[in-house]
Amino acid sequence: MYQGTTVGDMLVWDGTQWIVLAVNTTATRKFVKSVNTTTALDTLVAGDLPSHVHPTYGASVINRLAGVTPTQAEWDTAPTDLSRATDGDWATATGVAEAVSVAEYSHSAGYFKFNLGAIYNVTLRAKVILGILTNSEDVGLNIYASEDDATYRLLVDPSSLHTWITHDSDTTLFVGPFFLRGRYIKIYVANNDSAAHTIRLGLTEIQAIDFGV
Repeated sequence: MYQGTTVGDMLVWDGTQWIVLAVNTTATRKFVKSVNTTTALDTLVAGDLPSHVHPTYGASVINRLAGVTPTQAEWDTAPTDLSRATDGDWATATGVAEAVSVAEYSHSAGYFKFNLGAIYNVTLRAKVILGILTNSEDVGLNIYASEDDATYRLLVDPSSLHTWITHDSDTTLFVGPFFLRGRYIKIYVANNDSAAHTIRLGLTEIQAIDFGV
């Protein structure tokens, strides 16, 4: 009977007989390597591995909206402290904007707009404040993206992102992640009810994460 002398020894066939492949007793990691008819313990080298690519996530991750103050327009009550939307603080928010008598099943005239500075592929996530001042109804968000600030694509509509809000109260909603390609982003609040209502929108934080791919 063939046997080793040390725990971890292995038996290999050399073509004629069983021989002992002694266990690695050093601190260097070694693996069983078989080339042609030779079996031995050896260290891995680059040529032992198939061709592959290591993702570069981590070092190249950038928030393209960090410190980018949005613009706003067409609200009946304009939001204040706009820089809070992208200051990295998920606890403090902009002042809440108001749009009066928003028509049924439509978004408000007022909006927040962000300019990333160039066209990027990004993943969008946000924390928003939604409110309603007339009745307790269903409100949501419309989020659009554009590469040229002329043609906008609807990314999120109120049929898929909405919440029931109690009369005269504001509700915090976490949004995303959503993938988009563009330079400009517009955010509207939407009225999902069959009657006109006064609705509100504020932003606590919004990020556009570029993973560098």
